[in-house]
Formats: sequence, structure tokens, C-alpha cells
Amino acid sequence: MQNNIKSIGELVKGKFVFEIPSYQRGYRWEAKQVKDLLDDIFDFVTKEGNGDSYFLQPIVVKKKGGREGEVWSVLDGQQRITTLLLIMEQLIKHLSPADCEKYKELFTIKFQSRREINFGKPDKWADINSYYVGNAKETIENWMEIKNKGIDDSLLPGDCLENMAKSLFYTNYRKLVKFIWYDVSEEGNESDEDERKGDLDSIELFNRLNRGKIKLTESELIKALFILNMKNKNDEKMFAVSWDLMEKKFQEDSFWYYLSNESEKETRIDLLFDIIKGKTSKSEEDHSYRAYQKDFDAGNRNYFELWDEVNETYNKLIQYYEDITLYNYVGYLTKIGKPVFEIISFINTEERKQAEKWDRKELIRVLQEMISKELNLTEEKIFDLRYDEEPSKIKNILLLFNIETYVRAKIKFPFADYCQCHWDIEHIDSQTKDSLSSKEDKLQWIRYVIDALKMMPQTEERNRLLLNAEDIEKKEASSVSEFSDFRQNVSAFFEEDTNSDGMHGINNLTLLDCHTNRSYKNAPFPYKQYCILKKDEKGEFIPLCTKNLFLKYYSNVSDVAIVLNPIRWNDEDKKMYGQAIVNTLHCYFKENA
Repeated sequence: MQNNIKSIGELVKGKFVFEIPSYQRGYRWEAKQVKDLLDDIFDFVTKEGNGDSYFLQPIVVKKKGGREGEVWSVLDGQQRITTLLLIMEQLIKHLSPADCEKYKELFTIKFQSRREINFGKPDKWADINSYYVGNAKETIENWMEIKNKGIDDSLLPGDCLENMAKSLFYTNYRKLVKFIWYDVSEEGNESDEDERKGDLDSIELFNRLNRGKIKLTESELIKALFILNMKNKNDEKMFAVSWDLMEKKFQEDSFWYYLSNESEKETRIDLLFDIIKGKTSKSEEDHSYRAYQKDFDAGNRNYFELWDEVNETYNKLIQYYEDITLYNYVGYLTKIGKPVFEIISFINTEERKQAEKWDRKELIRVLQEMISKELNLTEEKIFDLRYDEEPSKIKNILLLFNIETYVRAKIKFPFADYCQCHWDIEHIDSQTKDSLSSKEDKLQWIRYVIDALKMMPQTEERNRLLLNAEDIEKKEASSVSEFSDFRQNVSAFFEEDTNSDGMHGINNLTLLDCHTNRSYKNAPFPYKQYCILKKDEKGEFIPLCTKNLFLKYYSNVSDVAIVLNPIRWNDEDKKMYGQAIVNTLHCYFKENA
């Protein structure tokens, strides 16, 4: 291994091309690491430089093909070399047109068998590598803006980004920022076989170099295992294309959230291998990688067999995703806590059992049976459930009520929207019996009542209550007895049920995001109805059954009283809503749960 010193300027002047091998992890530096590098270089150039050099950690490279043209395979140092390029990309934007032309030459980074990244304008959502590159670019931009505002005039007269880029950073940066350059290239021309052996040696060296650094994800370790066990470069190219397509698909929120409840995961494709290898919450952190390592070490299954299994599992996930009914049922099971690998494993077992008679109808039946088993309910038991005793079970039933409604409407439930919010169980009737203890709570409730009364048709009773409410608000909730009498009158007017047993039953409950639910807490039904419909009008996600409820879709529209009172929620409304839940979920009830 030979080494010497190279500056950033030498790389630029020599028009170096760096190739990132396919077995390496992508770009993964976080904002803190990027900022630390910027701060270090800035402090050195402005305070400590004095003609000396700032040395980065070593870059380990291997020349490709022994040809002229300076194409180098980066074995170690990808994160640093990429960040350096991003810094220069940003600096050059703030140079004058003349200086920009003078300093426009940069070195190049390419990826072996991987989607290329537009370093100038990275699409953050194209893939995981572009996501981190985009974040790093934003960090550099923000850093420069902040640093420009607080820079000492004595260091940089003019105090502008152009001067900072040219005088302080860009020119000196190219000269003074250096690193130790380790070259592990072998001399002479190589045959294809020799080149392949050299690549394998490079992978082993890469693995040694990266011990104790940024930990590789399981999928990155698994990827390296597969590459190590390939016979030729054609296999590697086909593998890389398939991998890229899979990784991009897992980055799509709509695909990811039908399989997972995790909002953040460094590399989402890890889940694919966890499904195949049955990784659970109790498994070792690197369970899937170790399982593949054993497969390859044992020699019982070759690369093609193992990769076919990956493709088969992935294609099955795609098949379910593209089928509205299967998508909704699989997504529901994962949302109530069923690990996706258990779902797939059970399906595979049933498929093998039934063999020739296995079809889509059987698959749907199996998924419904799984759901039924998880719920373990009868029609009678559903009305015995109470919010204050079994909130999780009620939440699962209400979610299934929505899922089944989406299935019947032939619509995909938006699991991404659902998972990116926190959800509460909303009491449709306002809970005003025991929950208004403070003066602030009372005043807020009165304001809700005032707004709700203003939405009602003008009648003598409505007008009387409105004047009373406005009077009590002015008195800041008035006396205890006056407020208590007013509450009773309001409940009677809106036909609210203040019985706690009726309050907590499933026919008085629905799903609503936490923010909306807590923002109006004890408001009367018409005020809640108004808020829900306004949110829906703005395009915000409201579960379909929640919206239908507040539109009184489940109420008997043939009843004249309901038609004339569309903004009241009474006992008859509750009864019909509860019956709608039972009718929709009837196929999931067991005879003796």
C-alpha cells in the first residue's frame, strides 16, 4: 500500500473520477458530521492556517484498469470525498461569473451498478443515498448563511457570501485541505479473472477498514455477502439493477407503511430480509445477516437460490400491494401489531397446504381469518366494550370498520397518512359531566357552545341559550349553580347523553387525529361537525367512517326529525351507527368468542 499527500486542488486539476463500488454502503453522513467538518476547516483556514495544511482522514483507493484517465475505486473515504464535493458545489454557486468559470472544474463521483445522484439538485425522495446527499447539501447551505451573518469583518472585508466563497474558503480550501492518499493498486494489465479476484480482495479490505466506523446496516452487509458469492460481473450488474428497484420501492411511503409501523428506519429494504429470515423484536440485532452468512458458509444453497427467494418474497409483497383488498387487509394486520413476516409465513404455509386450489379468494379468506382471530369478538361482545376499559381493542375495531369500508368502496386506505399521525378515540357526544373543573375549561366549553348555537336554526330556545351563554362568558363562568344549570339546559337542547355508560360505548366513538381531538375536547356535536368538514375541505386526511359519521351517513334519513336536525347527535343516531359497525364487520365475529 503506497501513500502520499494530495490536496483538493490536485484532484480538481487532474479531473479525477472516483467510482464507488457496488458493495459499499451509500452516503450516510448526518448534519452533525457535515457541520463538524465545515467548522474544522473554517477555523483552520481563518485562525490557524499560516500556510500549513489541514489534513483529513486517509482516502484508500485503487486505480481502475491501469489506464490513463485517473479513474479510482474508493475503498474507504466515500463519506469524506462526497462531502468535499458537495462543499465545492455549494461554494462555486456564490462566486462571480468570472470566478465561477475559473473554478468550475471539479472532480467526479460515479457509482458502480447504482443509480447516479444529481449532486447539484438531488431528488431527496429518489432513494436513500439521494436523501442523505440532499440533507448534507441543505446543511452546507444553512451553515454558509449563518456563518456569513456572523463573520468578523477583519477576516473578510465586505461580509458577503461571494467574498467568503472566493477569498476565505474556496481558494484556500483547494490549496490547504489535504489528505493522506493510500493507493492499493496492482501494476500491469489484469485479465477478467484477475480483476474479479482484485474486486474480492477489495471487498475484504473494505470490510476490515470499516470495522469500528459508521455501522453498516444489515442490508448493506447482506448485499456484500451476495456480491462476494457471485461468479461474474454480469451477475453483479443484474443483481444491482434488481436491488436498486427494490430499494426505491421501499422508499415509497405508500408501500412502506402498508408493511411497517416504523416512521423512521435508516434503510427500509432491511425489512425485506427480516421477513425472509423471520426476524422478531427478540432476535439479535444482526439476525438476518447472520442467517445469510450461515447459508453461504454451509454451501447448501447457492447465490441463485437465495436471490430467487428474495425476488419471490418481494414480488409477493408487490402483488398484495397492487391488489386493493389484499393491500388493505395486510396493512390492517401490520397496524394492529402483527409482524409482516408472520403474515407472509402463515400465507406461505396455507398456500403449500392447498396447492392446486389456492387462489385469490382463498388468500382473502385466510387474511380475514387472521383478522378474526386477532379480534376474537362476537356481535354481543362488541357492545360490551368500554373506552375506559379496553381502548386498544376499540381502536382496532374502529380501524377495521374503516378498512372494510375502503375495501367495499374499492379504495386503498392511506396507511402513510394514518401512520404519520397519532390517533385518538373521539367521543362523539361531548364529555361534559365531570371533566370541567377549572375556570379555563369552563370558559372554553362556553365558547364552543356559543359557536355551536350560532350554527343552529334561530328558535326561541336557541336564542335564549345563546344570550345566556354570552352572559356567562362575560361573567367568566359565573357561579357554580348557574353554570351547572346552564350545562344541563345545553345537553338537553343538543340531545346529548350525559350517562357515562352510554358515553364510553363503541356507538359513541370514532377515530380522530390527536391534534383535532384535543383541540375541541368537550365541544358540542355541531361544532365538531363543522371542524371535521372544514379539515376535509382543506384536503386533510379524515378516516372515511369518521367523515361519514359527522355527515350523519349512518342515520336514517327517512326520519323527518333527523333530516330537520342534521347537526344533533342523539340516542337514535348512536343506535344506527352501532348497527352499521356490526353489519360491516359481521363476517369477523365468532360464534363463541
